[in-house]
Amino acid sequence: MFLAGKSIHAKETFRQAQGDRWCPHGDITMCHAEPVEALLHSSRITWVKVKFYRVLMSKIKIVLLFLGLFILYFLVKKIGLTAITNQIISMGWAFLFLMFFPIFIQYILFALAWQYSLNGRIPGFMKIFFANIAGDSVSYILPGTVIAGEPLKAFFLRHHAGMHSSTASVIISKTTRAISMVVFVVISLIVFLYFYQMPVVVETSLGVALALLSTGILIFLYLQKKGIFANLISWADFIKLPEWVNKKKTNFIREKGHHLLKLDEHLINFYKTESNRFYFSVTVSIIGWVIGAIEIYFFLKFLGMPVSLMTALAIEALSLVINTCFLFMPAGVGTQEAGKVFIFKMLGMLAETGFTIGLLRRMRELVWTFMGLGVCAFYKTTEPVKQQIT
Repeated sequence: MFLAGKSIHAKETFRQAQGDRWCPHGDITMCHAEPVEALLHSSRITWVKVKFYRVLMSKIKIVLLFLGLFILYFLVKKIGLTAITNQIISMGWAFLFLMFFPIFIQYILFALAWQYSLNGRIPGFMKIFFANIAGDSVSYILPGTVIAGEPLKAFFLRHHAGMHSSTASVIISKTTRAISMVVFVVISLIVFLYFYQMPVVVETSLGVALALLSTGILIFLYLQKKGIFANLISWADFIKLPEWVNKKKTNFIREKGHHLLKLDEHLINFYKTESNRFYFSVTVSIIGWVIGAIEIYFFLKFLGMPVSLMTALAIEALSLVINTCFLFMPAGVGTQEAGKVFIFKMLGMLAETGFTIGLLRRMRELVWTFMGLGVCAFYKTTEPVKQQIT
């Protein structure tokens, strides 16, 4: 009843936002027309505040990027460029195989998982596959974010599945991938810790991180099933915000409110009628994460340091936790490599090998990012729609 009430309130808020004048009280009858001078002054203040926020965020991202580059430089200097180069050369042609094949299989599995997150008209697999690569490449190059490329994925499929359906599928796919990652990490670490022991501090930190991550994902999933955007609109109405934020919120609801409520319909309908597709998507994504562990296994094998598959699973699981904790770092620069060094030293392995694997993965990510940007440049997004799809 509470959530249903929220949804009704959100629709009422959206209707009120359609009025000729903006009203901070939600009721146009309580407001008086503001003088033109006051509106212009308020607009200037809003513009200055937004610009200040954007400049501040861009400067923070630049600082984080340079911090990551410093960490990278420090690790290279400490380990030695010669040792790193010798390890990479020792791999021979296996280097090229590992640069393309495992991630190619992983992209296929994640694209398949995304395809099963679509409800209604489903585009061809290759369209989804290339849209996935393109979106991930944009998320990788834009500093400080891992979701910037998600709207692009929906945009690429808008002519084949409809904008609302494709956007809902991106949200569902991101959810299933997050759930599958947590499941993979938990199972891998439980199996590993059954045979080996980690420092108590590490085990405790992992437990806290996974508990927080799992809670956040489950809340996100629950809200999707109950109408996440309707509830967000309603909650925003009850939160006391500065006047300039309220104006931006009302303008946003006026322009996008209908589309957000339509997205809610697609999400609720999917979770109600397509639970099998949801579970299949999670399962396929788990296999995708396992491929990442197999990649680690072969990297170490060709570097002359073979380990068990169980150890490779633990390395990949720990890497995912560290990468998730440092999502705010642009492209994970520095933290991904430092994380590998920490994991390898903790497991009694050579630090330079951990750094080399982190660097090899960085090189692989850059190669596939450039491929994804190539897809962005040549992807067909102007095909005519034979019928209106929503």
